[in-house]
Amino acid sequence: MFEPETVDLSELPSFPLSWKKALPKTSGIYFAIDSEDVIHYIGMSKNINNRWISHHRYEQLLEMEDIKLAWLEVSDIKLKNYEN
Repeated sequence: MFEPETVDLSELPSFPLSWKKALPKTSGIYFAIDSEDVIHYIGMSKNINNRWISHHRYEQLLEMEDIKLAWLEVSDIKLKNYEN
């Protein structure tokens, strides 16, 4: 069973927000995190890359400094309500 409190964000793969096109095309949970490890957004998707192509929070997060996108690949997550 997945336990969110056990996730160490510093150990997750991540890219700067501006590299969003390089995100993997896998299902999982993603995090928008600043340089002080404050999480500004959490989401999940069947395809993280597709989700960030036109994410509704992109412009808002872009205005902040040093935001990175980290992700946790989760293949068995129930994402039936998520199209992307």
